[in-house]
Amino acid sequence: MTPPDRRLARSAAGDARAVGAPAHGHRRPSGRRKLATLVRERLLADILSGRWRPGDRLPTEPELTALFGVSRTPIREAMQSLSLLGVVDIAPRRGAIVKALPLESVVDMAILSGAMAPERSVGDFFDFRFETESATARLAAINATPEQVAAIRVVLRENEAAVRGGDRELARSVDVRFHAAIAEASGNVVFEALAHALNGLLVDLRRVTGGIPGASEASYAEHVEILAAITAQDGTAAQRASEAHIRKTRARFEAARPSGRLSSR
Repeated sequence: MTPPDRRLARSAAGDARAVGAPAHGHRRPSGRRKLATLVRERLLADILSGRWRPGDRLPTEPELTALFGVSRTPIREAMQSLSLLGVVDIAPRRGAIVKALPLESVVDMAILSGAMAPERSVGDFFDFRFETESATARLAAINATPEQVAAIRVVLRENEAAVRGGDRELARSVDVRFHAAIAEASGNVVFEALAHALNGLLVDLRRVTGGIPGASEASYAEHVEILAAITAQDGTAAQRASEAHIRKTRARFEAARPSGRLSSR
């Protein structure tokens, strides 16, 4: 019997070529991030439509490279985004395995992903984060168990180590896990699902803000304030600390990108 990933890869080939390869009268999409976004959207749409089901192994990186007609870099970025979305599980020697989408995830990730494409104004990103992450932090201060607070503290220590070591890539990864841990501690499955969805979609934004001189250090200091409020079980302080964090992150981004838009290059 033909393995599911190969069978489905062949059935998707026609659609995939439209993403990666130029057609008559159409120019190939320019820019690595634009290509990564298109690859991610095609794979996500196929997963949500049932073309790839939970437990199926996605094609390997070389197979996806050939399938979409792009280099390995956008493939890797697309897979990283899907992993952060919680859609696939990536492990050495096993590849990318489609995960069962949680029943509590009320977010239609296909719509959300399309609505938050990198070409759109980043103002919407920050407005949404300001409202949701501040509420999430407030709930975490109220509902978090001692074990969940300890888990957030472990991630914060990793954040400090990444900043001290000047490892921006690790700092970005830890930033994702820090906010995900707070969402988990909120006790609200909708906020937790939103956090997983948005983390994957904000990869480009974090790449930009994390590259701004001094941003990682400032972000870490703001994370310390958020955790201190959560530890003290002060919901109001946690909300204000989170609001300040998003406000300052936005200011750093806008200072570095006066146009207020993410580049697709």
